[in-house]
Amino acid sequence: MANLISQKCYYGIKAVYDLADHRAEAPVKISAIAARQSIPIRFLEAILRQLRQAGFVDSRRGSEGGYLLAKHPSQIKILDIIQYFEGDFAQFPGLGEGPPAEEDDAGHVLADVWGQSQEALLKVLDHWTIADLLDKAEEQRATYVANFTI
Repeated sequence: MANLISQKCYYGIKAVYDLADHRAEAPVKISAIAARQSIPIRFLEAILRQLRQAGFVDSRRGSEGGYLLAKHPSQIKILDIIQYFEGDFAQFPGLGEGPPAEEDDAGHVLADVWGQSQEALLKVLDHWTIADLLDKAEEQRATYVANFTI
């Protein structure tokens, strides 16, 4: 997936996830998000500005300022963030055109397979929300708890 979207988009998804994962009454500082998600702080500043303009996050100024989610995590679909940063899904490099149109049977069949795979990917990305990612992370944390008993 990371090859299908830009680094900016990938970091944008990670930033929104981080805000949801550290949801609190107080805004979250950019430096905290950058450290937890390994995102260069200058790059993250620009990404968060864009996410704010798009309505995914809100910001608060001042010494106690930072960023908050503008919506509940269940209302933010992964596809929405991707489409904001990348535009129409069909415009992704390597996805929009599919295989070259061919007149032989194999070419037609492969074109059908390509179209179905694009539809399936769109459906998955449209289904998953930030809340789903939080649930999945919690499930993984519960499954992979270190056990030091002998």
